[in-house]
Amino acid sequence: MPKVRSQLLSMAPGYRIRSYCDTGDPFCDSGKNFPIHLTYLLHYGNDATRFVVAIGG
Repeated sequence: MPKVRSQLLSMAPGYRIRSYCDTGDPFCDSGKNFPIHLTYLLHYGNDATRFVVAIGG
């Protein structure tokens, strides 16, 4: 059985986690706007890359 978000977040120190969830996303916001889920790389890709590099990932 997959872990729920709260379980996953409790498994790592806070400084090693960055979460992205836009309003309406059906996977993390219980919304009905599936296309918004497909835009995370476009909107947050550069930020996510900088974050991973900054934490030594």
